[in-house]
Amino acid sequence: MHILNCTGCTSLTTISDQPLLSILRCKGCTSLVKIGKLPMLKYLCCRGCTNLTSVPVSSWFEQLHCADSGVMTIPHLEKLTVLNCNGCTNLTKIHVLPSVKVLSCNECTSLVDIPTLSNLSILFCTRCTRFTKVPEPGDFDFPKLKQVVVKDG
Repeated sequence: MHILNCTGCTSLTTISDQPLLSILRCKGCTSLVKIGKLPMLKYLCCRGCTNLTSVPVSSWFEQLHCADSGVMTIPHLEKLTVLNCNGCTNLTKIHVLPSVKVLSCNECTSLVDIPTLSNLSILFCTRCTRFTKVPEPGDFDFPKLKQVVVKDG
């Protein structure tokens, strides 16, 4: 397991060419604009990376924590089980995530809806002011959904 912790490296602009990297922590790297191909990445925490607009695609991704970042789209990530994108005010699209069980998208004020997530069991979507419909336990498209936390203010 290869780990890179560059938390708080405010002058770091790019991370790439780390083919064996499985855990990346770059919380608060405010100048980070690009994360290149990291094919073995399982865990990424890019919280507070306000200039980072996209996350890399990895077939091994299990957890993504991109809260308060500039991320605009969550790509299709086959094995992702936990997604925390709280406060991603630029986030407009989440692609289908077949394995995601926990989604926390509080204060994602540009996000209009979430796709069908057949394994989702817990959803936090407080102050998602543009949501057109909030899934509820028992919804056909969310058969495993057990808990939804929604608050408007």
